[in-house]
Amino acid sequence: VAALLHDVGELMSATNHGDIAAALLAPYVEPAITWMLAHHEIFQMYYYGDQAGIDKNKRELFKDSPHYELTEAFCRKYDQVAFDPNFECKPIEFFVPMVHKVFSRKPYWHTPNHPKSGAVLIP
Repeated sequence: VAALLHDVGELMSATNHGDIAAALLAPYVEPAITWMLAHHEIFQMYYYGDQAGIDKNKRELFKDSPHYELTEAFCRKYDQVAFDPNFECKPIEFFVPMVHKVFSRKPYWHTPNHPKSGAVLIP
């Protein structure tokens, strides 16, 4: 679900679309996934930074993060390959049960003492 929705914010803001996806999913996914979503744009620069005149190694600023490996692997295995015109994508219907499962979780299930846990009643 994180891979499916990681670029959902691009239409609203190309400059921080990862933050938008992270905010959308934060109540429903582990904090490591939230971090990955918020930082994936920087890690993705590794693949196109040179062509865009951007430092492709900016991700190294986060080399000490416990989420570095997760984010690097996400970009390599899922985000980058999606640019390949021969990449085989599943139909959207394949993901519907997964999306329902994630958004049916109790918000902040992963952090019971989170200040927002229980702050909003879900019907």
